[in-house]
Amino acid sequence: MRGAVEVGPVALGGVRRDRALDVLHTPGHASHQVALHDDATGALFTGEAIGSHLPWADCYRPALPPPEVDVEAALASIEAIRDRGATALMTSHFGPIDDADEGCERGAARIVAWSDAVRGRLDADPDAGLDDLSDMLRGVAAADHLADAGVPIDLDRYDAIGSIRMNAAGLARYWRKRREAEAAADRGRPDEPVD
Repeated sequence: MRGAVEVGPVALGGVRRDRALDVLHTPGHASHQVALHDDATGALFTGEAIGSHLPWADCYRPALPPPEVDVEAALASIEAIRDRGATALMTSHFGPIDDADEGCERGAARIVAWSDAVRGRLDADPDAGLDDLSDMLRGVAAADHLADAGVPIDLDRYDAIGSIRMNAAGLARYWRKRREAEAAADRGRPDEPVD
């Protein structure tokens, strides 16, 4: 068995022995995240790299739960996916996106917007709690949904696919760890652990 973050082609058995899935390491959602590019169809299975696509509303939402969120890695992974020139994106939640370039662009834009919102709130109040951050992201999600779908959000349905609170927790942990690392570097101890 190959390691989860080993990259390169994986031959598929069966009738078409010349068919393969190319494994791309796509960290950001989690350090072990991979995407699979089907050499026969050109479709790319994204895992959680671009977040979730809600086809009933043509809405995108990030998937950034703790503990391993890395915003820069997530955006770099989306660029690696875009560079593949996929014919379609096959998301874990919920199905195909026919315009791969648009899917990458919109997924990245949502990651940036949600990340910036949490960072901004923490800039204003470094002690902001998870309830406050979750409420703020619910407002962001509602605005996103209204802009994409033209109808108000059904928060119960939206939250059922991946908790807004988990995204708030993941992004808060990410930005707090980044600040701790920057503070340690400023004190001249860049190797200080920040768990």
